Amino acid sequence: MPTKPSAVCRGVGRMEDMPVQAVERNGSSASVLVVNPQGQLQERQVKLGVEGSDRVEVLSGLAENDRVVIGSRSEFRAGDRVQPRVVADGTAESEAKL
Repeated sequence: MPTKPSAVCRGVGRMEDMPVQAVERNGSSASVLVVNPQGQLQERQVKLGVEGSDRVEVLSGLAENDRVVIGSRSEFRAGDRVQPRVVADGTAESEAKL
């Protein structure tokens, strides 16, 4: 599978909020895409907390230092290989670059 040039990611602390477009909802469940150490995307189930108009709190499902794709998920799928581009704050860049 070819590697996509880059995905905008954000490192995760103990309790995080992130852009709502980073979260995919399916009924009562929610998930995010996490970049594993080999640069491959994995879907991770998360539990959500308070949600605002553009940000959502993630209560569980992520470990400290996980790298989460914070841009639009429409261009990425679990199993894709990416070159993560880590940003300090998800509000600075929210679009994944291909």
